[in-house]
Amino acid sequence: MKKTQLLDTFRNIKKQLVSWLSIIVISSFALAAYLGLTYSAYGLEKAGQNLYDSTNFRDIQITSNCLISESDLEKIKKVPGITGVEGLLRTSGRISGNNITKPVYITSVPKHIGLPILQEGHLPESDSECIIEQYLADKLGIKIGDSLSIKDAYDEDIPELNLNSFKVTGIFLHAEHASFDLEETYCILVDNSAFDSSKFDNCYCLADVTFDNPEHFRTFSRDYFNLSDTYIDSLETLGKSLSSERYDKYTKFMDEQLTDSEKELSDAEAQLSLAAKMVPSLKGKTGEIMADMSNMLSVIISTDPSEYKTADEQITAYEDAKKEYDHAVKRVTDTRNGLNKILGMGKSEWYVFNRNANPCFVFLKNNTENLRALNLSFSLLFVAIAIMVIFASLSRMVYEQRSIIGISKALGLHQFEIFSKYLIFGFSGAVLGIILGIALSLFIIEWIVALGYGDHFIFGPFPFAIDIIPTVVSVLVAVIVAILSINASCSSLLKETAKKLLSPRIPKGHAKALEKSPFLKRLNLYNRMILLNMRSDIVRVIVTIISVAGCCSLVVIGFSLRASIMGAIKYQISDYTHYDAKISYSNEISPSASGDIKDILKGHNISYISFLNKHGSVQVDDTLEYMEFLICDDLKSFSNFRPLTSLGEKEGLIITNRLAEIYDLGEGDSIYVIDDMGYKHSAKVSAVTKNYIGRYVICTKSYYEQIMEDTFESNTFFIKLNSSVDEATLQDELLGIQGYEAYTPASEQVEMFNNLLIVLNLVIGLLIILSGVMALFVLLNLADMYLLSKKNELTIMRINGFTVKETVLYAVREVFFTTTTGIILGVIIGCIIVYSIIRTMEQVHLMFVRSPSIPSCILGTVITAGFTIGIYYLSMRKVKDLSLKDI
Repeated sequence: MKKTQLLDTFRNIKKQLVSWLSIIVISSFALAAYLGLTYSAYGLEKAGQNLYDSTNFRDIQITSNCLISESDLEKIKKVPGITGVEGLLRTSGRISGNNITKPVYITSVPKHIGLPILQEGHLPESDSECIIEQYLADKLGIKIGDSLSIKDAYDEDIPELNLNSFKVTGIFLHAEHASFDLEETYCILVDNSAFDSSKFDNCYCLADVTFDNPEHFRTFSRDYFNLSDTYIDSLETLGKSLSSERYDKYTKFMDEQLTDSEKELSDAEAQLSLAAKMVPSLKGKTGEIMADMSNMLSVIISTDPSEYKTADEQITAYEDAKKEYDHAVKRVTDTRNGLNKILGMGKSEWYVFNRNANPCFVFLKNNTENLRALNLSFSLLFVAIAIMVIFASLSRMVYEQRSIIGISKALGLHQFEIFSKYLIFGFSGAVLGIILGIALSLFIIEWIVALGYGDHFIFGPFPFAIDIIPTVVSVLVAVIVAILSINASCSSLLKETAKKLLSPRIPKGHAKALEKSPFLKRLNLYNRMILLNMRSDIVRVIVTIISVAGCCSLVVIGFSLRASIMGAIKYQISDYTHYDAKISYSNEISPSASGDIKDILKGHNISYISFLNKHGSVQVDDTLEYMEFLICDDLKSFSNFRPLTSLGEKEGLIITNRLAEIYDLGEGDSIYVIDDMGYKHSAKVSAVTKNYIGRYVICTKSYYEQIMEDTFESNTFFIKLNSSVDEATLQDELLGIQGYEAYTPASEQVEMFNNLLIVLNLVIGLLIILSGVMALFVLLNLADMYLLSKKNELTIMRINGFTVKETVLYAVREVFFTTTTGIILGVIIGCIIVYSIIRTMEQVHLMFVRSPSIPSCILGTVITAGFTIGIYYLSMRKVKDLSLKDI
């Protein structure tokens, strides 16, 4: 290109500076919206992948109703493609701190699979040491060096452990609990030697398995789960082949354990019966004499006599022993029920699950899918608008310079020389937009999203990540679109002769339109001219309407998504959280706990409802869903605290509408409820209740006991406070009750809801800002295009004596029509797209407000109209200065 042509190119950029800058900004914002969410989803997924890879997190977990033997592990290792298997011991317990009691799993330290991430301290080196998850340490105020007492459900020593007091040597994080936002049972890790392996028949409670992934499928990809399914099928087949042998061994072991326990209980009962006869004497006037006799007998009979005990001490010791005996009876009963269940099944069964059985894994996967859902809808709308506006800008600019092109051809310039001028204009703007867009994606959008997610996952803010393939594809598409737009804009004009290009363009069809349309004949001159001009330049008018509609729809979508997300929290609280606090307790620790708490609540005139609150799983088809069960016999009264939109006419499970929608469930359908031992129990759906946030299954206690073939006691109160109650005083009173566990204000539930959605809300807010700025530049570009196309016409009107007001009113009538039509169309399109995005982003535990947000539509209309009015107000001020030299 010659120097004079290059200077002409730069002069053209300077003259069309608004259009050129608009191309840069619009293309950069479109690319930033798309790549920013792409990078964020990829970065979040990569952070998860790194977490699972670095800790060698299991691909598959196996549990069994008859435990898993060392022999089973050896056979699992021999399955083709299995790269690792590790058996783990586990039991459940409870720990306390900061006036809170938390259920925990006590698990043997994994050596190869699912390694803990130590934050401080060291791994247990003896049977008296343990490490504790950071959540528990923070919540209960536990530090390294503390002595940790672990009790069972009856507040007694755990039979499966050799010791029940451990020194805390470390604090750790674990990929099992990758998120801080889910309410789960956390873990304490101890050395294998801390367990009494004879209580497990020298077997393992579960087995973690890894398999070969030769194609290196991403952990959240469909390909990975298809591969996982093939291994699950192989392992389930293996489990069936080993069923008979393992069943016989385990039932024999359980029967022996039960026989020994019952004999020990019988001996203990005889001793307690004898001691019970002495208690009345100990309480009487001769209490101290009887106490002395008892102590003397202890010295004579026992090889290891106890210290001297007073009458009161002996009575207390008897009462404690009686409580322990009662708890032991319950434990034996639980063991007998467990054995009966296994005998009822008549076989050993393996339960084989992939990573989807881990709630935090699913939560992380859902968050990446949400970002991609926004990317494939919201951001693509950015891209579509950008392509259309850039094409329209280039087409209009080239069309306005048709006479310049004609002169260039008349002076002998070749087509490519003329084309290169416009190629540099469009291509330079596109390239700068690409560079700016990638920078915005990486250093602004991804950075903000990473910071947002950093507080919700154990890996913190994920590092910057560039997904190469989408980046290359996006750059290529942007370049191709720029070149095609320039070519399409110029090709038709470059083919015409210089004479034709230099001749003024005569609008066609006006006379025929007047003849055929009585409507046009009845209009005044202004309106007739506007409609005829719009007809002759219909492409520009359509592009303007669609561009305005796109801008308006972007703003409507952004605010509607935000309103939908915040609405989910608002309605979950206002419509489905009518209690003020939740009180957890255990009647297993103290049978009087429930009654004692009721007495306190009645004393403060606090209304309450008692129910069983437990976490578990349901299985629908082949998918396991982690759920929270709310179990109460008086569902009508329960509905006053936690409203239910449907109670059902028959006994059964009341499930949330999201669970029903995802799995196409309705009244009368069957699903499986998984019990604590992993057994499946068939249950019927009796009703579907509306719910926005949470994984709830509700049913009556009688129905739950019927399907689970067991009995259960309530462990939770929902309460409604009155204005005279001081919460601090109430909590102090509750602390004195044996069996009391925790007081949880409803505000903590609200905070949990906010935590689930805060990052998504942040992303939406970021997109709203991008939408607003992009809308501003699109409308600015449209205004510039419009005034350039009308410049000669408006100048002639001014020369012919039309006032500035008349000229402006003539010009803005078309603007009013295109803007109004575009806004109406944009609101409609925005509402349709919002509904689609919302349905894509919803999960089994999350439903958004689906109805159109009228305030968001109004806001979108006001912002679009406000930008338009402001831009055209400034632009129309130039009309008064138009003169003959502007033609």
